[in-house]
Amino acid sequence: MLRNLKLVLTSLLLAATFSACGYHHESLAHPQIRSVAIGAIDNDSEDPRLGILMNEALKEAVMHDGSFRLVAVDEADVIITGHFAEIKQQGVGFHRGDKATDKDSAKTYRNDSYRSNLNFDYKLQTRRDLLIKQTSRSESADFVESLDFQSDRREALKVACRRLAGKVVISLSEGW
Repeated sequence: MLRNLKLVLTSLLLAATFSACGYHHESLAHPQIRSVAIGAIDNDSEDPRLGILMNEALKEAVMHDGSFRLVAVDEADVIITGHFAEIKQQGVGFHRGDKATDKDSAKTYRNDSYRSNLNFDYKLQTRRDLLIKQTSRSESADFVESLDFQSDRREALKVACRRLAGKVVISLSEGW
């Protein structure tokens, strides 16, 4: 009985091992695209560092995805370039004024949560300026106002850039 059990288990183990022969995992990316470079990210928004934040986020997303090698512009199969026109910001959370300090402030509301919306127009093109894709992606990130409004806003912009960069790289690696 024990011998039959060992034989059955050994047979199952061998069948499971050899049934996966010939299968391997590959990227869904186009086979001619093996390397990517990040080109110029133009920025016409009021935040002077937004282009730099997006450039860093795109590099990080390409490396994290693993489908492509990140190389210099003159060596790349595809170059990602883009443009930010503006940042839209809106208040999304409010709180009522403090009754203890002023009777009138109890009737007013003040923003304490905000949303930064980014719209990123980008191109995927070859070294020889052959346009592969031109499109736009949008993303937003929320933040709560604390002691330093600008720091909180900048952190939200970093988050939105990371999300946008992930979408751009996914559109490149899975968009075929």
